[in-house]
Amino acid sequence: MKTTKPLHLLLLTALLSVLAVACLKDLTPSKAKEGVLQFTIIVEKPENTAALNFDDFDFTILQASLTDQQGRIIIAQFDAEGVARIDIDPGFYNNIVVSAEFSLSEDDPDNLVFVNGVTSAILLTEAGIVINQDSIDEPIRYIKLSATGGEEPEIPLVIREVYWGGDRHVIAGRTYAQDQYIEIYNNGRRDVIIDSLFIGVMRPYNSTVPRNGWWGRDTIGLAPNMFMIPARRDGQPRILKSGESVVIAMASAIDLRGVTQNALRLDRVHFHLWHPEFTMRETTPGVERLQRVSDVGHQGTAGIFSVSSPAVIIYRIPNFHEYFVRDREKWQGTDPASNSVQVVQHIHVDWIIDGVECFANPSDLAKRLPHSVDASFTWLPGGRLEGNAVRRKVQRVRADGTVVYMDTNNSALDFETDVKPNPRLRRD
Repeated sequence: MKTTKPLHLLLLTALLSVLAVACLKDLTPSKAKEGVLQFTIIVEKPENTAALNFDDFDFTILQASLTDQQGRIIIAQFDAEGVARIDIDPGFYNNIVVSAEFSLSEDDPDNLVFVNGVTSAILLTEAGIVINQDSIDEPIRYIKLSATGGEEPEIPLVIREVYWGGDRHVIAGRTYAQDQYIEIYNNGRRDVIIDSLFIGVMRPYNSTVPRNGWWGRDTIGLAPNMFMIPARRDGQPRILKSGESVVIAMASAIDLRGVTQNALRLDRVHFHLWHPEFTMRETTPGVERLQRVSDVGHQGTAGIFSVSSPAVIIYRIPNFHEYFVRDREKWQGTDPASNSVQVVQHIHVDWIIDGVECFANPSDLAKRLPHSVDASFTWLPGGRLEGNAVRRKVQRVRADGTVVYMDTNNSALDFETDVKPNPRLRRD
């Protein structure tokens, strides 16, 4: 879930052993010991908002972590001045994540605020720092950090579980990758109307491409085909109550007992992202289909969900007539990272309700979700085709028994990885 009131911090990264403002022009990192460099991270106090006050913010609750190419995580704590120093080997690091959580009140310990931020991939050398394959002239890097919490969001929906990597067929030597799904969960206290809720995947399809041309913009490109949850035929609103889920099959929606090791009953999903043009996508009579609203950019017969590394989102379009009719050309264009003339549909990042960045590998470069939606990423350390999913961690259980899942806008913190899929399917 993306907060409706984002905050911003500044993260400054420098390669200095002793940091002082007067010394910021020194680009040569100091050696803590032979072959090891000292990496310094600085954060500034957040600005206050109507909902959150940071006048007495305690920097020592912040934690910085770096991940190397082998997936090993290096941790550092911040001091009272907002400085963290890490002794580290030169080399490539996938990102720096800064995070913290704290309670707004001792009387309400469950009312938490989460602070998150992340850098791009970094190459650390004795001569300086390289970010996203570009050398930078100064050892200062400004990164926006988001804070969420303090109040329930307007639309408290989250993506609870994502299953994209496929499974093993019960017949030895075969694999099966048509059992993909996502589960959307009402993480709030109040009911949510889910009519016209869009389910989409961002461009680029995979995180393994060299760059994302949409990065840093206030609009993002969508994979071809726009699908949404349709209105009920009886005219009544579709209500998702607190603590309830809907599961959407992203490829096939069939009974997989006797087909795959997980034997998922995807014939009992709530909705199926399906269209007759998609090949190798089987469905089951009685499973309701998502409504395809636009096929701009669609080519061939493939679906929209990557089996490698999808960036999946749920979103709402505030005004259908303006988007699809009056301002149609405004929301269509070519991919800025490609020479192709193929038209791509795009949306404003503020329309995203929740999103999960799924990487194939921590060394991937093409992050697609903005930090305000997902500060980092999740992945499958055990690899694809092992029948594993990612699932949000439980934060707490309310007095009424409903579960509240972690939602810090940072998938590296929020999700368990390599878990066996457990979608909350229809019971009928």
